[in-house]
Amino acid sequence: MFHPVSSKGRGRTALKYANNLPLTVLLLTQNLHAASAGRVLAHGRLLREWVFHVLVAGWGEGELTPRLRDFPVLQFHGELRSQWPLDAVVVYGEQDESTWQALLTLRERFGTRILTFPQDSSESPAVAARACPRGLEYVANFDHLQRALKTGCGAALWSPALQQTDVIPQRSKPGRRDVVLFWKQNDLGLYGRRPDMVIRYLATRPDVGRIVVFDRPYSEQGLEKKQSDGWFNQNRYVYVGAMQRALSNCVEHREDCAVYARTFVYRPEREGSEEYVQFVRESLAELDVNIAASLFIHYPLLQWGEELMAAFQPRAWLADIVDDRRTWPHVNARQYEKYTHAYQVALAHSQFAMTNCEPVQAAMASYHDSIALLPNGCDEQPPLRVSTLNRQLIRELQQWTGPVFIYVGNLESKLDDALLEKIATTYTNALLVLVGSAHTNRDILDLECYANVRFSGVLPYAEANAVLQYAHVGLVPHRQTALTEHMNPLKVSVYLTNRLPVVASQVSNIAEHPCILRASDHETFLQQLDVALSLYQQRDEPRLQTAFLSFQQDNAWQTRLAPYFDALLTDESAVEH
Repeated sequence: MFHPVSSKGRGRTALKYANNLPLTVLLLTQNLHAASAGRVLAHGRLLREWVFHVLVAGWGEGELTPRLRDFPVLQFHGELRSQWPLDAVVVYGEQDESTWQALLTLRERFGTRILTFPQDSSESPAVAARACPRGLEYVANFDHLQRALKTGCGAALWSPALQQTDVIPQRSKPGRRDVVLFWKQNDLGLYGRRPDMVIRYLATRPDVGRIVVFDRPYSEQGLEKKQSDGWFNQNRYVYVGAMQRALSNCVEHREDCAVYARTFVYRPEREGSEEYVQFVRESLAELDVNIAASLFIHYPLLQWGEELMAAFQPRAWLADIVDDRRTWPHVNARQYEKYTHAYQVALAHSQFAMTNCEPVQAAMASYHDSIALLPNGCDEQPPLRVSTLNRQLIRELQQWTGPVFIYVGNLESKLDDALLEKIATTYTNALLVLVGSAHTNRDILDLECYANVRFSGVLPYAEANAVLQYAHVGLVPHRQTALTEHMNPLKVSVYLTNRLPVVASQVSNIAEHPCILRASDHETFLQQLDVALSLYQQRDEPRLQTAFLSFQQDNAWQTRLAPYFDALLTDESAVEH
């Protein structure tokens, strides 16, 4: 029996247990857009004062911004899943049969308490309690809910041997292979990064049946800290995305291919690499994935990557190396040695490997004898979306009469903030728009003191593309460091796809193009901005129209990836076992 005890933490009182397990409560409503959802949000605000981790979730069509002031709301687009332990679920209103079944499975599997409010507020408590389905507990009001949560919760733990659930997967059609992809971060679908484009491309192939995506495992405690509504960082998006993938059957149908997304949320006191491998194994079994016939793609360095690769023997492992972790800032000698060993192991297990730039290819050459060079490509049909996240900024840009310089990407220490300051003070008639997360570099926000600098905060890929329609020049103001020498800036392709001239510092791995201007110092960079503005005025001329279109076609992701994956997915002789 777990006994709740009160402990102070993170600026508020959190209910914990004698064995230091947090209490995680899910508040679930069928329609997040209904007027009744207000009660759910109100209860969530109150519970956060003493419950360690509160989630509000449900379904519904339409825009629901994750930037709510108090805490994020999860909007599900698939069925509730029963693979993540919760201490309690509080149900508001009617649910469909599949949701009730998932809730009962949670109760049987993890000991999760299922508490439900009356669907008809006019019913007497006695009548409502008698009508409550078997296995569920009736609560009449918020005080009743508080008392219920303070007694008897806390038994939800991962079982060492996870039970199988009754799931009817969408199986691959005959002649198609499944692809399983492991991404090293938690921002899939947010920025339109290389793995997003690889997934999108693979979903168009007639020989790919399904794609199952796993992003970085996250501890529940680590995710709970990311709930805070930081306009200038990506934490809330990471939290919302991870929780949606952990709690709902995230499946997206693209072309004739289903893409499933999964996140392993764990409690480090009880779980680690062994449970993660088991989670992956169970997730693939649930979907009836034929591992031996599937292609596994991984993006080093993965958490628990060595254990993962030792546990699974697919048709082939493909490593896609997008950077060199050893070149990141503040890496000490011990970490450098650790990362080197991890790259050696990851590439030794991989039958195939590819990367986006020559410096990374050279740095990894001693660990794999054939690393293909596939630079980042262009999105031929970039999505555009106007929402509450970018609407106000777009209105300002529409009314602005001067130039608009834009940077899209994480606002990390690789940015030359002194150069950005010079741009703001030199071009006082221009807007300098910085789109991205400052979660690793809060100092960049000092530029807010300038009246012509705008920080948009994090914008998802489609919203960022919509803002780019009102800019005049795309910026790559990177410092020359070991990190920038070992990366292939995808933003250059994004700018050119949106028909923007580009001014870039003298960093490596940037393509040649009539509308890409390079600068070796600050003074030259400022001069090149004038040239770029002139090119923008000429961009509808046939010469530049042809240059933009040719770059997009020659560097399309389809053009980049098709020849390589043709061999991996169809040529049996290319795969070594």
